[in-house]
Amino acid sequence: MKRASAFLLTICFFSSAIWAQNSDYDKIATGLKTEIWGSKDPDFEGNTVPDQYKNESAIILAKRYNIDAKIKKHFSLSVYGNKEIIFKYLIRQKVLLQDKSALEDFSEISYNKINKSSFGLLFAKHDDLSTYIGARVYKKDGTMKEVLLSEAVLVKDEKNKKDEKLAISDLEVGDILDYYIVSLEKREMSNLDPMQFLLAGEYPILKLSLQGNIDKRYAVEYKCLNGAPDLKISKDEDGDMQFTIKTTDLSKFPVYKWISPYRQAKIVRLNISLCGGLYSRCEAGEVTKGITEDEIYNAQKNKLRNIALGYIQGTFAKEEKNYVKENIKLLKKRLGKEPSKDSLIYTIFNSLRYYGYYSPEANDKIYPGKSKNEASMPSNLFNALVCFILKDYGIENELIFYSSRYMPKIGDLMSYDQPLYMVHVNGAKSYYLTDDGIFSECGLVPGYAEGEKGVTLEFHDIKALYYNKSKYMDQGTSKIPISKADKNMQTEDLKVSLALTATPTASVDRKINATGLLKEDLQKSLMLYEDYYQVAWKQQGEEKTFIQVFADRGKTRSLSEEWQNSFTKSRETYKDGFIENLKDAYNSEPKELISYKVDKTGLGINEPFMFSTKFVMQDWLKKAGNNFIFEIGKAIDLQFQINEEDRKRSIDIYEPFARTYEFDLAVEIPAGFSVEGVDALNKKVGNECGSFTSTASIQGNQLIVSVKKEYTNNFEPAANWPKLMLFIDAASDFNSAKVLLKKK
Repeated sequence: MKRASAFLLTICFFSSAIWAQNSDYDKIATGLKTEIWGSKDPDFEGNTVPDQYKNESAIILAKRYNIDAKIKKHFSLSVYGNKEIIFKYLIRQKVLLQDKSALEDFSEISYNKINKSSFGLLFAKHDDLSTYIGARVYKKDGTMKEVLLSEAVLVKDEKNKKDEKLAISDLEVGDILDYYIVSLEKREMSNLDPMQFLLAGEYPILKLSLQGNIDKRYAVEYKCLNGAPDLKISKDEDGDMQFTIKTTDLSKFPVYKWISPYRQAKIVRLNISLCGGLYSRCEAGEVTKGITEDEIYNAQKNKLRNIALGYIQGTFAKEEKNYVKENIKLLKKRLGKEPSKDSLIYTIFNSLRYYGYYSPEANDKIYPGKSKNEASMPSNLFNALVCFILKDYGIENELIFYSSRYMPKIGDLMSYDQPLYMVHVNGAKSYYLTDDGIFSECGLVPGYAEGEKGVTLEFHDIKALYYNKSKYMDQGTSKIPISKADKNMQTEDLKVSLALTATPTASVDRKINATGLLKEDLQKSLMLYEDYYQVAWKQQGEEKTFIQVFADRGKTRSLSEEWQNSFTKSRETYKDGFIENLKDAYNSEPKELISYKVDKTGLGINEPFMFSTKFVMQDWLKKAGNNFIFEIGKAIDLQFQINEEDRKRSIDIYEPFARTYEFDLAVEIPAGFSVEGVDALNKKVGNECGSFTSTASIQGNQLIVSVKKEYTNNFEPAANWPKLMLFIDAASDFNSAKVLLKKK
C-alpha cells in the first residue's frame, strides 16, 4: 500500500512525538483493533460492486474518516496551565483489488510508528504522537487472513523516531483489503492544524463517511468545496460538537497532469481552533461555515489600515522607504530632470526588492550556493508597501485582492487563509506588480495569478485610508491579464557533430534562451546566489557589494570571510545543476559534460535567461552494419507522453501558462555518408489549443531541423482534451524519430 501513508499525511499534518513505551503501545494497539474490528459499521459490510465499476483497477468499497478532539477528564494541567487532550485521527478503507496495478499500489504500508519532539520555552512543552495500523485480507474463497503486525520491518530506528513498513503478503487479484491507520496525539489543548478531506480518490468510492467529535471549548469552521455535501451538525449531552457526512457512489478523481484540486475535487476543509486572531469570527462550541467573502474583504481592509498606520508613524518599513528615497534622488541626478512615470515605477519596485533580497544585515543567515534561490518576502506586506510608496510619488494605483488559481476561490477561503495582493498601475502602460520570490520581475504576473478575478481597493490618500473608514476604500473588480504564448518562450539552438566509431557518440553544443515565465525554474536550478548578486548590485548602482561593506568594518570583517568561504564551497557542486538539467531534458545522463555556463542571468527588465552547455551523448546513435541509426528525436527535450489511462479526461485543464518551445538543430553529416528518412521529419498539427510543427531539409553537409511546440492557453475545458492530445502526441512521437546515416 505504497500510497497509504499519503492518504493520511496529505490530509492532515501533525506535530510529532512519542507518548507510549512498547508495552503501552501494544496494549493500545490491541484495544484499537478490538474497537475497530469488533464494532459493526454497515458501510463495511457489503462487497457488491456495481457493473459500471467492473473494469476499474480497484474499488473502494467503503472509506471512513474519524476525528476526535475532546478533553480527557483524568488529564492534569500542563506546565502552562492548559488542559490536555488526546487528538484521534482515523482513516479506514476497504478495497477490492481488480488488477495487478492495484496489487502494487496496496502491497505495503509505510508509516511513522512513533516520533518525539519537544518545543516551547526550554523544551517545556511536549506533544506526543503514535500511529497504529491494522490490516486483514478477505480471499475470494471467503476466508479471512489478518496481517500480523509483528511482520512489520523497522526502516528507521532513532532515539526520537521509529518508522516501519508492513508488507501485505499473498495479495491476489480479487482479494479485498480492509485496513486502518490511527494516530493518537496527546497534546496541550491548542489550535489544531488545518485539515482537508478529499471526498474522492484515484479509484471510485462506493460509500464514504466523515465523523467528528470536538470538545465544546473549541470552535469549528468549515467549507465544503465543489459540490461536497454539507455537514450534519449536532451536540451530545455534554454540549460537545458532533458532525457527520455520509455520501455514496463517488467517481474517481485521477491524479491527472494540470489539475487544481481545490477547484475541481469535492473537499471538506476544517479549522478547529480556540478562536481569536485577525481573521477569526468563530465562537467556542459552535460549528460555522467560516467567514464569508465580504468578511474576507473587510478583514483585508482592516489589515491594510493597520499597515497604513504603521507606515504613517514610521514603525513599518522606515528603512525601506528611506532607501527608495535615496535611489530616486540618484535617479534624478543621473537624468538631470524629473524621472518619467515608468522610471519611477521601475526604481521603486526594484529598490524595494534589492533592499529585501540583496542587503543582508550582520546577523542575517548566510545563504550559500542555491539556497537563496527559494527565498521570498512576505508578499502581501511587500505589495502594500509598493502601493503606499507609489502614492507618495504621485502614482495612482489600486490593490487587487485575489486567490491563486491553485487555491480555493476567494469565497471558499477559510479563516486561516488570506487572499493574495497585487498592485495595479493603470495608464498609457499598465503594470501589475507583485513579489513572487527572488527572481520576480517588474510587471511579470506569476502563472498562478493569471486570469484570476479579484477585488480592487482604491484610495486616494494614505492618511485618509486609516482615519476615514469608508470614503477612501472603494471596492471594484478586476481580472488579472493572461500572458500570450510568445511571451513565455524557450528556444534551443543545438549544433550536433557525430563520431561514427565502433562506439558512436554525438557531441552537442546547446544554447538555451528563456523568456517570461519559463525563466524562473532554470534560474533556480542553475544559478548561484553570488553570481546573480554580482549582476543585481551593479544594476542597482551600488558602490560596493555587501561583502565589501562587511570587510570595511572591524566588527563585521569576519562575516565577509564567512560569506566568501560559503561561496567558494558552493562552487564545488555548481556543475551538478547542469548535469541534472541534461538528465531531465533527455532522460539520460551525458557521457561527458565538457563546458557549462550562464550567459545571461535574466535579471534585467525583459532580459532573457541564457545558458550554454557542451556535452557528449552515447545513446543517440546505433551501429547497423556499415550504417548508423541516429535517433534524432532524442535531440529535442523529452516530450510529455499521455498514458493510456489518462486519454479519457472529464475535468478541466489548468495548464501552468501559455508557452512556446522552439528547437533548431544543425547536424553535421559525416563525410562519406548520406541521410535517409528526412521527409518523415516534416509534420504539422495544430488547432486553437496549440500546435506542433517540425521541418527538416538537407542544406550542404548539414541536416537542418526546426521544431516548434506551442500551448496557446493557460486553461482549457475538458472537452478540448482531444485537441491538446493531437499535438502532444505529435511531439511525443517525434521523440522516437530516426534517420539512417548510410555509407556511400
